[in-house]
Amino acid sequence: MEFRELSDLCISVLKDFRVIFAAVLTIIFISIGNYVVSYRKRPPRPARLKKAAAQPAQKQEQPEEKEEQQSS
Repeated sequence: MEFRELSDLCISVLKDFRVIFAAVLTIIFISIGNYVVSYRKRPPRPARLKKAAAQPAQKQEQPEEKEEQQSS
């Protein structure tokens, strides 16, 4: 078998759809495997604490009203 015949045989094998299909599937399988091995789940974000119902600010009585009530 001469080099010319050998090169023609290699090219015809590489052009075959079954070889191309097997090569593509192998690359996809290896890529998925690498992704699964290197995948690291991120820790969940801490939940923001919901503030208790906003407490209304305590109303301070105005000093004038206090004086009026005390003088009565």
